[in-house]
Amino acid sequence: MTNFIRNDTDWIARYGGDEFLICLHNVDSCEAGKIAERLRKTVENMTVEVENVAIKITASFGLITVKNTRLKSDELIKLADSKLYEAKKQGRNKVIA
Repeated sequence: MTNFIRNDTDWIARYGGDEFLICLHNVDSCEAGKIAERLRKTVENMTVEVENVAIKITASFGLITVKNTRLKSDELIKLADSKLYEAKKQGRNKVIA
């Protein structure tokens, strides 16, 4: 995932189980969507091998863009999480903004 971000300004952190937070500094929603979509397609095209069994995986993204807001971190995560669950509800393997 770090190949899709700028290592000097952006960051990725594991939030829980299979959830990650990606922070893209000074990126508008259009560009953030493009980055998330490239990452989603890369994951979709991957094959993970576990005990000689090839497994295809997908990724769903909940995208929130903020500018000049005073959201607390937990509020921001809650908004992104609601978008993520909307992506899962719509069939998974999607970016929802």
